[in-house]
Amino acid sequence: MGLRTVRLDDDTEKILKQVTKKTGLHVSATLKREILTLRGESSPSALRVRNLPPL
Repeated sequence: MGLRTVRLDDDTEKILKQVTKKTGLHVSATLKREILTLRGESSPSALRVRNLPPL
């Protein structure tokens, strides 16, 4: 298992705290769930809706 340090801006940090509090998941589980969600939505049209750069 790898260990990674990630810097988040203030808004993202607040959102992550809200999501972990609401779901009861640890930060790592929350991030994994969202990354898997993004992987499933990685079509160009889905990324445009979320205003994310293509993979």
